[in-house]
Amino acid sequence: MKVEQQKIADCLSSLDEAIDLEAQKLDALKAHKKGLVQQLFPREGETTPRLRFPEFRDAGEWEVKQLKHISPAIFDGTHQTPNYTEKGVPFFSVENIVSGNENKYISREDYIIATVKNKPEKGDILITRIGNIGFSKVVDWDYEFSIYVTLAVVKKSELFNSQYLHCYFQSEYYQKEILSKSLLSAIPCKINMDELQKTKVLLPSLPEQQKIADCLSSLDEVIDLQTQKLDALKAHKKGLMQQLFPQEAG
Repeated sequence: MKVEQQKIADCLSSLDEAIDLEAQKLDALKAHKKGLVQQLFPREGETTPRLRFPEFRDAGEWEVKQLKHISPAIFDGTHQTPNYTEKGVPFFSVENIVSGNENKYISREDYIIATVKNKPEKGDILITRIGNIGFSKVVDWDYEFSIYVTLAVVKKSELFNSQYLHCYFQSEYYQKEILSKSLLSAIPCKINMDELQKTKVLLPSLPEQQKIADCLSSLDEVIDLQTQKLDALKAHKKGLMQQLFPQEAG
């Protein structure tokens, strides 16, 4: 019946409009964050940002330091492909950090061997170094885990705010810095550990680091909520279509 067809079309079209609108809001939030990051961190060749919080406008230039001089240890993960188990200690590689999904596990025995010298912990920063270079994440969980060689750990320190340094890693300045020291023609592309340790970072005072971290973290929370809202609408549409249209007989 044409009337029923029209009713279904109207229903799904209005849902598509709502999805498009929420997608536009998400894109706008991401663009706002990208612009804010460009303003809050110095540009290439500069040591002060274009945008500064009022209480820090007279605080002077930021310090330029090599990564190895601000962190007590920087190390990568195991170079051996582990024996995966159905359950156990989570094992992360690049795709897990980028997607946020846990899908690989190793035995506790293998975990102890892999982390006997270097153990990633809460407050450390994970950064990708093979294939996808320069994507970072702060370890904000308490449980034990191990990592593959494609990831590096920057140990937490009293010299920097971990959330600030994670945000700084995503700045245009640092992305250019890390790529300039990477082997982009290698297959897969990578940055060697000694070159990663030599990458330069810009540090304001700890209170200013905290202010920047708080600002960008709160924006990330808004982006996450908007992403969840968009995903929920898409899931609703998928479920609705399964209900509105006949299913194939099993």
